[in-house]
Amino acid sequence: MLQRVEVQRTDYLYRKVAKGRPYLYFRFPKEFGVKLVSLPVDEASKAFQHQYDLCRAKLRKLEADRDKVKPAPRVKLARSLPGTIGKAIETYRVSDSFTGLKPGTQTIYIGRLDKLKAQFGNEPLREVNRDAAERMASEMDYLARLDRVKAKYGSEIDGDAAQRLMDKASPQMWDLYITLLSNIWKAARAADPDNVIFGIRKLPSPTLEIDQKHKDTHCQPHMRWPDDLIERFDETAPDYLVLARMVLHFTSQRGGDAVRMKWEHYDGKGVKVWPEKTTRKGMVLEPAYHLLPDVLIEALDKAKEETATSDYILVSSEGRKWATRRSMSQAIKAHLVMIGARMPKQKKGYTAHGLRHTGASEVAALPGANSKGVQTITGHKSLRQPERYMEQADKARINEAMVEAWNADIARRQAERAARRKAAIKLVKR
Repeated sequence: MLQRVEVQRTDYLYRKVAKGRPYLYFRFPKEFGVKLVSLPVDEASKAFQHQYDLCRAKLRKLEADRDKVKPAPRVKLARSLPGTIGKAIETYRVSDSFTGLKPGTQTIYIGRLDKLKAQFGNEPLREVNRDAAERMASEMDYLARLDRVKAKYGSEIDGDAAQRLMDKASPQMWDLYITLLSNIWKAARAADPDNVIFGIRKLPSPTLEIDQKHKDTHCQPHMRWPDDLIERFDETAPDYLVLARMVLHFTSQRGGDAVRMKWEHYDGKGVKVWPEKTTRKGMVLEPAYHLLPDVLIEALDKAKEETATSDYILVSSEGRKWATRRSMSQAIKAHLVMIGARMPKQKKGYTAHGLRHTGASEVAALPGANSKGVQTITGHKSLRQPERYMEQADKARINEAMVEAWNADIARRQAERAARRKAAIKLVKR
């Protein structure tokens, strides 16, 4: 169990009385320019402790952001010459394959494309073969690790720690640059049908036979929440987080889809879901309708009648819609830290997304369940992940059957040995 560190609250609390009524606020240091945050007056209450912990967490984040080394401003790159990798990157940036990506994916790609262009933009695209593509991906991965070292240690570099960080290759980053090179090649070929700009129309893609380093077997899945953790979370968390836990658990939907659910999407039996991740940008599809288990229906009906303060089902401590999926996940994570289920800066462990895995795993373990049935609950686009859930459930069932058979066999052999021993004792007595 984590030891709670007590903080001198008087440094941050501001009290005042207006018209005979007491008020209590959390006061952030002036340098951050944050307004006073209202707190419950009863400092011994659970609501006060929760709200105070959230303010302290926000203050720690503000202090950490203040102390961070600010990245250098992005340099505007010059126009590239025809036939170069830089020109191909510019072509890809305006192609349908890039503009059709979701804004978040575009943001990630833009930063990587700018770095790729700055490093290799002047090289001819037609001279990029498999070896060159792998060399580029490896070099960009190295530069990304170098940036992480500079961002973490700044001028006060811890030599051993920095070296360990540098030695830790990132297969995900390597795969990302291989994907980008593949996309750039396809966009350049499609934009040059006459083969006069890049001269690659008859050349195979250099990434065609390159295998990804980040295999599915290397993934660290989000941990399934055990029953005792769910019980402890529900007993200590405020109502709005308990409802968020139940919605994520019993709908088994992604957090981004859950925070967009509105009360008008809920009809007392099920809820309509528009899956963002598996819907191509700009497409308007009919929502997926998911029937809900009784335990969630009871919780939703109660919340709608007693505590609903917004058009959205899931709301923050202030009664407003969550700004993003991440803000809800961070609130759940902060409470897990508070009850000792996570370390403050732990990378792996129990998370909000783990509730999706919890629900899917419970469904996969039901009698008669199959991958198609799991898919109807989770909304996965393909059967790959539902089949994983079924494989895990099948392994658990087979293991249980084997252990049961093993116990029976052990009991049988023990009974046989006891019978032989008893027969031998009778023979000696005679």
